[in-house]
Amino acid sequence: MGLAMVAFVGCSDAPAPGYNPPANPAPTQFQNQGQMVNYCKGMIAGEANTKPINVQMESLVIEKGIKPGSKVSGTVYGKKYTCEFDTQGKYFDIHPAY
Repeated sequence: MGLAMVAFVGCSDAPAPGYNPPANPAPTQFQNQGQMVNYCKGMIAGEANTKPINVQMESLVIEKGIKPGSKVSGTVYGKKYTCEFDTQGKYFDIHPAY
């Protein structure tokens, strides 16, 4: 039988340094764009009473101005829908696009 030796390098009882978040973190909407598009895809599928695979999505558009936020559109069976998200990336509305 052999003898195995295990060494723990760098281990100590010293506490880990504290985490200091950036002074101006990026808005949530920039961090979860893929989730926003997928969520909207599911909402559009629900509105059209179909499966999400049938929904063709566009890219997320981040708006600036009086009412900042984000929008993403998708088309299913020739009808276009738009989902709206607030500045924090939270869903708040879906409506047919005109």
